[in-house]
Amino acid sequence: MVDIYTSLESIHINYYRTPNYMDLMTSTPCELPMEMFEPLVSGAVDLYVQYVAGAEARKRQMAEQ
Repeated sequence: MVDIYTSLESIHINYYRTPNYMDLMTSTPCELPMEMFEPLVSGAVDLYVQYVAGAEARKRQMAEQ
């Protein structure tokens, strides 16, 4: 996501090392340990909730103006 003053031209991803191939459809497992599942999922959900709450707050603020 960018603001009106930013012009996104490209994205570069640099890996410390290339991740191993994983595929949920063929049960090829991810190399991350299962202990990482809860922190990653709960962190992603928290970020999404914050994003939605921010969007709702902006809508209310715009409606008040």
